[in-house]
Amino acid sequence: MVIYFSATGNTQYIAEQIAAATNDKVISIRQVLNGGEKNFTLAENENLGVVLPVYFGGFPSIVKEFFEQIKIKVEGKNHYSYFVATCGGGAGNINLEAEKTLQNFGLQLDAEFVIFMVDNWTPFFDLNDKKYVEQAESKVEPALKEIVEKISRQEKIKIPASISAEEAEKRYAIYENLRDTKNFTVNENCVGCGKCARQCPLKVIEIQNKKPVWVKEKCTLCLGCLHVCPKNAINFNNQTEGRGQYHNPRIKKII
Repeated sequence: MVIYFSATGNTQYIAEQIAAATNDKVISIRQVLNGGEKNFTLAENENLGVVLPVYFGGFPSIVKEFFEQIKIKVEGKNHYSYFVATCGGGAGNINLEAEKTLQNFGLQLDAEFVIFMVDNWTPFFDLNDKKYVEQAESKVEPALKEIVEKISRQEKIKIPASISAEEAEKRYAIYENLRDTKNFTVNENCVGCGKCARQCPLKVIEIQNKKPVWVKEKCTLCLGCLHVCPKNAINFNNQTEGRGQYHNPRIKKII
């Protein structure tokens, strides 16, 4: 079983490739939270993988919500559990959060990995920079191959947290503030196509009078709406206009 959340396809690609190599099924967090099955059974000898993007050094809010709502029945004791963080910068202490989360289900995390990919956080990363995008993409396959091999051998690996608990708390406070949907604006290029509403994993966006409206106070801040907009009409916090969009080229549809 490989659990993942993805906004622009990076994490989905990694999860699907690992699952294919290890003959495991994939579980999409967005599908579960939008009417999917929330009770899972981890059978004897079945492995558990969790593949997530790093948001401000930790879990995206949608992931926290997922783990609060699901139940995992663990059969037997022979399980290999691993965590893979995808990020463009540092992984923060997301691995520690993963360790604590799995402990709540009676599971110990055996291995932790980080894979660096194109970062869709356009307030920091200019995705019009083709050199950055190409360099980041070029490093994915070798890193993924190494991770898959280590998972297949069930190697036990721990990675150190790169920030302190105090710093993690500060970053999460910033994240919580930025999650306010009032930070999103739409310019006159919008054609009301509805792709942003369909992309939103928490159904925060509705199309009203042919324009997107954020109908909840908070979102998970995945920026999926911004990156899927065909007219690049969505701006976040007046920081993303003209800084490009990204969709993993190996993924046709975000699930």
